[in-house]
Amino acid sequence: MIKHYLKTLHRLTHAEYYAYHKSVSERLAQKMQGLPRVKPQYDKYVVAFVGYDGSFKFMLEAPETAQLVSLDGERKGAFFVIDHAIRDAAKYSPVAEIKAAGEGLLPIVKNFAGTPQTDYEGEMAKVVNMVQDFEKPENVTRIARLGQTENLAALKQINLNFQALYETRFESKYAHKQSGNSLQWRNKLTDEFDLLCKILLGLRLSAVDPDEVQSLDESINVVNSTTDQFTTIANRRLGVGSSKKEDEKKDEETQAPDATNPPAPETPPQAPDATNPPAPETPNQNPVAVPPAINPDDLNPPAAGE
Repeated sequence: MIKHYLKTLHRLTHAEYYAYHKSVSERLAQKMQGLPRVKPQYDKYVVAFVGYDGSFKFMLEAPETAQLVSLDGERKGAFFVIDHAIRDAAKYSPVAEIKAAGEGLLPIVKNFAGTPQTDYEGEMAKVVNMVQDFEKPENVTRIARLGQTENLAALKQINLNFQALYETRFESKYAHKQSGNSLQWRNKLTDEFDLLCKILLGLRLSAVDPDEVQSLDESINVVNSTTDQFTTIANRRLGVGSSKKEDEKKDEETQAPDATNPPAPETPPQAPDATNPPAPETPNQNPVAVPPAINPDDLNPPAAGE
């Protein structure tokens, strides 16, 4: 028989659930050579486990995120260098040609002033449009006069690199979402494992080949032993255990009797005495033989006024 594994599986954390199936799948792999009738379902179970494994290990924060943050910082830096150079030339330059170049480019930087504060998508689009304005024939000379040709080229390339990496991360997240999250893969893996266990049990009830019977018994033992192990793990984590009375009962059942001081034999209960109790003793009364004398004065009281 296969023990109740579903209750244990539902109580496991994702990490414990992963460890459970990793142990079972690896140990059952050694038994599949002797179980060709079980192998197709085992393969489906392994596919589900690999899917769950990939989903479980998928980072909520994609590895590209740190690179995007770095590139975005470089892009902001290049933007501010160009922005300040144009604004300073237009406002402070004592050289007429440089001042005129700054004033000619000033409307562009004012138009894109809020670019660094927008979201990734908006910032990418605005930088593309700003670079296109700077690359117009009448502005190329102005950019060169202010010494910003290389900075503008760097800004353009950084934005292209950012866009390529951003699209890669988006595609990765989309693919992960399409393939299913960890909970969906967990449910699928549980279903495939449940069907695998039912096939093992069904074949064990009908198998007659000794080698197949042995492989089935060993496979069922793998499931049962792993379930026992992780049931203990879940119970320990959840604080579930036997009650105090059950523990005391187990201690009494397992405790050996003391040979040196054996317990006193039990005595049967005594029946109550049904006879009447003796009457209490009372002192003897001596009878009076002669009545007391009567006083005549007690019979004739004195007259009034005497």
